Amino acid sequence: MKLRNKMTKNKSNQTPSLLRRVSLRKRLLFSFSTIIIVMVSINLLIVINFNNYSVQYNNIITNITRANSVNGVFQKDIDYEMYFIVSGTKKFKEADQYQIISKFENTIHQIIDSTQDPARLLDLDIILRTLGSLNKYVDEIGVQIATKKTVEEQMKTLDQVRSISSLINREIQDYIMYEVNTCGEINAQLQKSIKNWLLFNVITLGCLIIVSFIVAWYISGSVSNPVKNLRKMTKIVSTGNFDERIVDVNSDEIADLGYSFNIMTVKIKELMDERIEKQKKLKNAEFKVLQAQINPHFLYNTLDTIVWMAEAGHNDKVILLVRELSNFFRKSISKGRDIITVQEEVGHVSSYLSILKVRYRDTLDYSIQVMDSILGFNIPKFTLQPLVENALYHGIKNKRGNGKIIVSGSRINEQEMMFEVIDNGIGMDDEKLRAVIRALDMDHEENSDINSFGMSNVHQRIRLYYGNNYGLKIKSTINVGTEVSVTVPIEII
Repeated sequence: MKLRNKMTKNKSNQTPSLLRRVSLRKRLLFSFSTIIIVMVSINLLIVINFNNYSVQYNNIITNITRANSVNGVFQKDIDYEMYFIVSGTKKFKEADQYQIISKFENTIHQIIDSTQDPARLLDLDIILRTLGSLNKYVDEIGVQIATKKTVEEQMKTLDQVRSISSLINREIQDYIMYEVNTCGEINAQLQKSIKNWLLFNVITLGCLIIVSFIVAWYISGSVSNPVKNLRKMTKIVSTGNFDERIVDVNSDEIADLGYSFNIMTVKIKELMDERIEKQKKLKNAEFKVLQAQINPHFLYNTLDTIVWMAEAGHNDKVILLVRELSNFFRKSISKGRDIITVQEEVGHVSSYLSILKVRYRDTLDYSIQVMDSILGFNIPKFTLQPLVENALYHGIKNKRGNGKIIVSGSRINEQEMMFEVIDNGIGMDDEKLRAVIRALDMDHEENSDINSFGMSNVHQRIRLYYGNNYGLKIKSTINVGTEVSVTVPIEII
C-alpha cells in the first residue's frame, strides 16, 4: 500500500507534455498504419499467386508423408503376419492380415483423393489392383488352412504374397520419387516468384522508409527512453535484486507497465521467500521419512529372520527375503527422485509386506488391489509404505489373532485418484482418533505422538506438493480397525 501511494503521488506531481498525453498505442498505430496499408495492397495479388503454388505443394507433401508412412512398413507387417499364420503361431481368423491390408488401402485412397495429376492417379490405381491380387493370395492361404493343405503348399502361396508385397513396396517407392521430383519443380517456381517479390518489396520499402523515418524519429524519442529504463530494471531484477523501483514521468502504457513491474517485483520477492520456506519444509519431511525407512530394528529383525531360515535350510525363503529386502531399499532410494510412478510405489509396499509376511507368517495377511489404469501416474515417494507400517505396528500388532492389511488404489474422477490402507487392528476410540487428526497438521518438531509420525509426514508432504485441499482422511472404530485414505491429483510422467 505504501508503494502504491508513493507511486500515485509521483505520477500526480508530474505534468506530461502533449506528446506524452497521447497513448503509446495511438502513436505506434499512426506510424505503422501507412506502411501496413501500402504493403498489404501491393502484396495481396502476390499472396494469391503464392497460395495456388502452396496448395499444390502442400498436397504433394501430404501425399509423400502418407506414402512414407507405409513405405516398407506394409511389406514387413503383412509378410510377418502371413508367416505367423502359415507357421501356426497365429490363427488365420484371429490374425491382423486383413486389418493391415485395409489400413494400407485406406492410405492409398486418401492419397488418390488429394491427387490431381493423371499420371500419378494411374500409378495409384496400379497399386490398388496389385493390392487386390495380394488379397486373393491371402484368401487362398485361408482356404488352404481350412482344407488342411500341406505346409509346403501354404509356403508356396506365402512366397506369392511376399513377391506381391515387395512389388507394392517398389511401386510406393517409385510414386514417392515421382512426387519428390514434382515438389522440386514447384519449389523452383516458388523460389523464382519469391525472388521477384523480394526485389519489388525492397524497392517499395526503400521509398516508405525514407518517408516514415522522419515520423519514427519523432515518436521514438518518447518511447525508447522508458523502454530502456524498463530493460535496465529487468536486468537488475534478474540478478536477484527485488528492491529497485521504476520511476517514470510519462502517463502512457509504458508508465503503467513500469508501475505494474514494481508491483510484480514485490510479489515475486514474497513468493520466492514463501517458496524457499516451502522447499525447506518439504526436504525436511522427505529426509525424515527416508531416515524412517532405514530403521535399524526393521533391518535387524529381517536379517535375524534370514539367519534362522538359512540355518533351518529354507533356502527358497532366504532368497525371497533377500530379494525383497534389496528391492525395498533400492526403491526407497529411487535414484534420488522425489516423484515416482504408482507402480514403483506399489512395488515398494509389496516388498515391505512380503518381508513382514515371512517374519509374521500366518499371523499376517495382506492384499494389494490397485487398478492397472493408474499405475503410470505420478505419486510422491513414501506415500503408502508409512501408512502400511503404521497400520501394522499401531493396529495389528496390538490385537490378538490374525491381522490383515488391504492396500487399494483407484481413479475417482478425471483429475484425481485415491488410495486406501485398511487394517483390522485394534482401532481407536473417538478421543484417540481426534488426537491423531490434530497431530497430522503439527510440524515434526512439535508432534510428540510417535504413533502418528508416519501419517503426519505423509499428510504434510502431500499438502506441500498439491495444496491444502489434499491430505489424509482417517476413519477408525475401536476393536474393528482403521481406514486411512489419501487423494492426490493425477499427473502423468
